[in-house]
Amino acid sequence: MSPATRFYTERLVFRAFEDATDVATIQRIFSDPGSLTSYTCSLPTPLTAARAAELAWVGRPCLAKIVICLPLSEEAQTLAGEAIGWLYLMGPGEAFQQHHRAEFGIALAKEYQGRGYGPEALRWLLDLAFVGFNLHKVTGDVWAWNTAARALYKKLGFVEEGVRRENVWQDGEWRDEVQLGILSREWLAKRKELI
Repeated sequence: MSPATRFYTERLVFRAFEDATDVATIQRIFSDPGSLTSYTCSLPTPLTAARAAELAWVGRPCLAKIVICLPLSEEAQTLAGEAIGWLYLMGPGEAFQQHHRAEFGIALAKEYQGRGYGPEALRWLLDLAFVGFNLHKVTGDVWAWNTAARALYKKLGFVEEGVRRENVWQDGEWRDEVQLGILSREWLAKRKELI
């Protein structure tokens, strides 16, 4: 079975994001101000359910809106247990589908960061994008100061394509935002190295 048609990896299970019930997951992930400001340029204030719904693209079409979960149990390795994060692929809209590209995003609860779950989830998402959906390009943005995320994206084969200089006001200073991209052929070549 192709990795793009499985909804699990070695240590993670992926399930659909349910707009009506998973907003609480987003609120939990972003209850840490550091996690919130790493993901969005929002002011670090406690999130209402309405603001969490905005961050989760509730009501907006996505190619994939996925909850990252731990397995339910040792015996049920392919069934979703505790939600630890989310990721998405958002296409450019119906008028631009011929371009075969999408933007990605990922967020993990603070207590699950630094354990290798992010790279594992992103490898799965890139397989889904390029093998499952036949996309040509996946793009994303990262804050220039988020060196750990930038290193991860580079390791996975993303190329830094541009910088939006002094694009956001955060923590008392203007900060840059880096634009990233990876092409299908680049991922398929990089994927062989990572196996």
